[in-house]
Amino acid sequence: MPAQTSTGLNRPLVDKSLTALLNYLNKEKGRAATKGLLDDSEVEDQVYAVLGLAKVPSRGSSKPYRLAVPYPVLTSPDGSVEETDICLFVKDSSLAWIKDFLKSNGLTHVTPLSLTKLRSDHSAYSQKRLLLQSYDFFLADSRILPMLSKCLGKAFFGAKKQPVPVDITRKESLKVTIDRALTSTYLYVSTGTSLSLKLGRASALTPSQLSSNAEAAVGAAVKKLGGWKCVKTVGLKVGQSACVPVYSRTAGELRSMSAETVSKAEPPKRKAREVEEENVEEKEAEKGSAVKKAKKEKSPLLKALKEKKEEEKEKSAPARSPSRTSTARPPFRPSP
Repeated sequence: MPAQTSTGLNRPLVDKSLTALLNYLNKEKGRAATKGLLDDSEVEDQVYAVLGLAKVPSRGSSKPYRLAVPYPVLTSPDGSVEETDICLFVKDSSLAWIKDFLKSNGLTHVTPLSLTKLRSDHSAYSQKRLLLQSYDFFLADSRILPMLSKCLGKAFFGAKKQPVPVDITRKESLKVTIDRALTSTYLYVSTGTSLSLKLGRASALTPSQLSSNAEAAVGAAVKKLGGWKCVKTVGLKVGQSACVPVYSRTAGELRSMSAETVSKAEPPKRKAREVEEENVEEKEAEKGSAVKKAKKEKSPLLKALKEKKEEEKEKSAPARSPSRTSTARPPFRPSP
């Protein structure tokens, strides 16, 4: 399997794989039309990149990561972003001016929905499913994003259509923010070893455009996941087709890549406990040296008091008389 280049995947292999997938899609459409079961437009033509991870992520994230791509992923079959149905969840206080803003800026395909109306009109499971099927994409004011998990339910998260947060507080850049959100693809990190990325619709983008999206999206996703040492396989698929591999690494190659990364990394930092113990020892040593110094060098006041006390003691003591030379007496001898 050819290795990836410094910029991402092996482009010739990606082009060849996409050509094979598009040929398969055309055959599926012809087969469905012959049997009369489905219309051509009802056959799913969304192209995906499937990443197989080397290990399970430590924790999943319900918040999607935005990945910039050169060509819009969210388009109608004719390639128009304006034909897609978008729902924007907003606060009740922002609903009035958001409606005026969307209308004045030509964003008629974006429908605002207040939080109160979401709770009152879409409380039942069937109503939430109907809301999920009514729109192609969902946006939400970032200030109310934590409140939406309970209101939407697990159906949105299972379909990977949870709302993408946008900042609507800056009105001057709101249109650019919405356009950027609609023309990007998103990475949903789950607690499994398989992740998928939308690359675009085969009926709206050319094979070359799909290849460019694949390189950009996979490269950005790998960077978010921690580098190529964390990715074991990368494949491409369209609709419900089989996955065509375009990148693969064995377990031994992954281990060698991880070892090289560790060797190039900076030396590991010491544990906080070791640093704390060393600081305590240094403080105790400094304290001991300070006590010894204080014992050697007493304060001038104490020294003066001691000298005064010694002077008073010398004055109160009686004066000593000069020493007399004692004459030795002869030993006593009795008279005869």
